[in-house]
Amino acid sequence: MQVCEPAFRDFGNKTDFTGPIRMLKVFEDFLLVKETLESDGAGSVLVIGGGESLPCAMLGGKLTQLAIDRLGRDID
Repeated sequence: MQVCEPAFRDFGNKTDFTGPIRMLKVFEDFLLVKETLESDGAGSVLVIGGGESLPCAMLGGKLTQLAIDRLGRDID
């Protein structure tokens, strides 16, 4: 079992979730996020580390819709 320390804010009102953790570390570049979302990751939990950058969104509207379409569920 892997445990991810709760260093995140609540965006989806979910108290818990499970699945294999897929981690990405990127800095102001969403291409790896897009490639990951396009790959098969059903049932996994994607954690994106953006290096505390504020100028570049890691998950905007189009990538969020891609994730919803691929995973068949909302993004939290």
